[in-house]
This record gives sequence, structure tokens and C-alpha cells, in this order.
Amino acid sequence: AAAKDSKVTVMSKPGLNVRIFSFNTTKAPFDDVRVRQAFAMILDRNEILTVAEFGMGKPTGPVPVSATQWALPLSKLPYPKPDAAKAKKLLADAGYPKGFTFKITCSSTYEGGLAVAQVIQSELKKIGVTAELEVVEWGVYIDKWVKRDFSTMVELRGGSGEPDRFLYRTFHSTGGVNNFLFKDDEVDKYLDMGRTQTAFADRKASYDKLQSLLIEKAPAVFLYSPNENHVLGKKVSGFKQVGNGSLFYLTYTKIAP
Repeated sequence: AAAKDSKVTVMSKPGLNVRIFSFNTTKAPFDDVRVRQAFAMILDRNEILTVAEFGMGKPTGPVPVSATQWALPLSKLPYPKPDAAKAKKLLADAGYPKGFTFKITCSSTYEGGLAVAQVIQSELKKIGVTAELEVVEWGVYIDKWVKRDFSTMVELRGGSGEPDRFLYRTFHSTGGVNNFLFKDDEVDKYLDMGRTQTAFADRKASYDKLQSLLIEKAPAVFLYSPNENHVLGKKVSGFKQVGNGSLFYLTYTKIAP
């Protein structure tokens, strides 16, 4: 509505946050990578973005799409489009030919992703999987996140334009916010390499490989980066969007008399 108002200017672009659907990789059936891969294959990023965010964002892989130096396009990553047939086969191979029932922990706050969970619940029916929504208040949601007391969870992760800052803490086996309890030697190797390499080309090769690995190993399904939106009056000048939630450029913003 604001975008149609000639009295204001609307600024909108994908930020550095990443909406993810995460798994506790130590709890059955999500301790089986084939189950996680099946979910990664069936979830439709575009549909989730359209319904949950009214299209205000951009589908992304493990690196926030706004980190343009590092983020690979989805076309160069595994599972770029939903594939129900392959997802069903993976579930059958994992011992779930008729699907299963599980819970998605979410909250009605924006960060808690209830709207996203509802779309995921609908999409999983295509492969015979029944998702029950465990909708909790924000304090309980945070407590479950901290204690790793969930099977799956919808999250909004704070990203970064620097891949090490976002990916190491999140997916390394020793990472401080690795609440997936995810441990993978190959992923650790590339995360450690990225910290020691100094040439951009070398680091880029490591993080390119890492992005594919994270989608294949699927500690989480990477969905989209929501837009950051700002509405400015016509007399406002000098404001720029940073993309990480910062209002740094308010320092340089002027309002004409």
C-alpha cells in the first residue's frame, strides 16, 4: 500500500537474514540424511516466500543472497526445484514409504515463523508426511532453541556479508549456535579452510563447495532472505539501506525544511 502512495518513497531489498527450516539431526527420523534431503527436495522456496512474506524477499541458499560476492545462485546448487518423485523415493529408502508424523516448533512472533510453518505443513502432504505445529509463546520457543528441545524448528537466522562469520558459528561441529547438533567432518574441513585462506579465489572455491555440501547434508533447509523495508517521506535524503538491519545511514540523513 505504501508503495502506491506518491507522498512517500519505499525502499526494499533482501537483507542478510536467512529464514531456515532446521532439524535436530540427533533425533529420528532426522538423524537420517535421506529424510532431511527429501524435505529439501520438496519444499518450494517461492511458494513459501509468496504466502508467508507476500513475496517480499528472495530465495536463497546457505549464504544470504545479499552477500553477492559469495552466494551461489540456486541454479548452481543441489535441489533447485521441488521434486516430489525423488523425495518420495528417498523416504522409502529410509524406511518411510508411507511417510510419518512429526512436530514443527514455531511461534506466532515474526521470528518464530508460524506462517512459514503452515506452508511447510501443507507442502509436506505431497510426500505423505504429516506435520503437527507446536505453536509456543516466544519465551518457550527460545528455551527450546537453547536446550535443543525440538525435532524441527522454523528460524530466522542473522546472516552476514562475510561467510565465515555466519557459517562457522552455525554449522561447524563446535559452532556456538549449531543447535542442529550437526557434525560432519567434510563440512568442518571447508569451514576450517575458509578461516586460514587469504586469497579471495581460494576462499571462494572453499565456500562454493561448502554451500553445496550444506544443502546435500541438510542440517536445515535454506528458504529465503526477507526484504528490509523502509518508508521515507519525500523530504528525506541521504538514507541508504545496509541490509543487515543497521540504521547506520541515519547519521547522514537529512530532512529538508
